[in-house]
Amino acid sequence: MIVLDDTQASDDGSRDIHGHGCLDAARWSWLKEELDAGQANHQLMIVAAHVPIAVGPIGCEMEWWGETKGIAPEKRNAVALGELIDKLRATPNLLMWIAGHRHVNTVKAFASDDPSKPERGFWQVETSSLRDFPQQFRTFDLYLNDDDTVSIVTLNVDPAVAEGSPAAKSRRYAIAVQQIVQNDARPNARNLSALAGHPLPTMDPSRPQNDQPDPTIQFVDMSGATPPVPFNASYNAELLMPLTAEMAAELRRRLA
Repeated sequence: MIVLDDTQASDDGSRDIHGHGCLDAARWSWLKEELDAGQANHQLMIVAAHVPIAVGPIGCEMEWWGETKGIAPEKRNAVALGELIDKLRATPNLLMWIAGHRHVNTVKAFASDDPSKPERGFWQVETSSLRDFPQQFRTFDLYLNDDDTVSIVTLNVDPAVAEGSPAAKSRRYAIAVQQIVQNDARPNARNLSALAGHPLPTMDPSRPQNDQPDPTIQFVDMSGATPPVPFNASYNAELLMPLTAEMAAELRRRLA
């Protein structure tokens, strides 16, 4: 489990809201070392961070940060989003990236960039908050399957709420806000070619940026048994992750 701080430094000099994703040079170097060490040691890995990646359109308060004007070099973002995703894909033992920040329940599939190597894909699972609808937290169970895949079973849990308590009032408020706002958590932005002079590419280069809903953000299980909904839903999922032949053999050896 790699616990990663991918938030902006509060003293970076930016006048923008400090809600963007950012890895300065020290944190980016540390993350690469951790990923490389886990891969070399035949360890399955999960990154637990605050800010999700590749879900915020350019210009929103939660996109991957790219500001440099007036920012000290040691405080700047050291990695473009495309480079970060390339590194994560090059770490096939990485199962998923867990994040919060947006207070939504979503799952995003980072598909492999090589059809012959599906293990280069990974999952991103975002969790809700106890303030906003649906006021749940997630649990994760991992299972090794007979076909050399790993199942990630992610369940939403409802905290017990006593009638008449402040928590019950909070739940009513959360439901009312969601009914009013009906926020769509699948934004997609236009292609980066239209954004001249941006210092760091901030969108996921593996998908079109065309103002259409992001098809890799899922609100139902992959079977499609129920129709998707246009806002942050509450749902459980089983996510499958293929393993490399080397990792599958290592796990069989350890379990023998």
